[in-house]
Amino acid sequence: MSPSVQPRRLLAASLLLAALALLGACTVQHRTEQAKAVAEAFYQALHEDDLEAAAARLAGKKPQEAWLEELRARKVQLGRLQRYQLKDIEINTVFSGTFYLLTYQTAYSRGTATEILTVFEPVNEAGHMQAVSLQVKAEPITIP
Repeated sequence: MSPSVQPRRLLAASLLLAALALLGACTVQHRTEQAKAVAEAFYQALHEDDLEAAAARLAGKKPQEAWLEELRARKVQLGRLQRYQLKDIEINTVFSGTFYLLTYQTAYSRGTATEILTVFEPVNEAGHMQAVSLQVKAEPITIP
């Protein structure tokens, strides 16, 4: 092999790796936007006080009725959702798919909370995302 072919191959390999990295970054960004859209639909339904629609956006191991009861109990404790803001997204890829953990700061009529909504995309169903978990750390307003 001539000395001038070596640098060309190195350049071609470098360009290919750069292109693959950019393609991967675009895919991650697109998927992240999909996960945000799933979360936005859930919180918009809560904000509109449509607990049935919010519960319908949650899946996972709990039946819909259990999600609805949990949302009703939270409304009794904290009141109606007034504001919500996305603070952070963490992405965890595992053998079975990708988890998107979206952290929200929320304000209710009788308290505030930090909430983590987990959206899952199974590896065998690319593009199909659903919220599978909701963790709430609430700070109810206490009246002395």
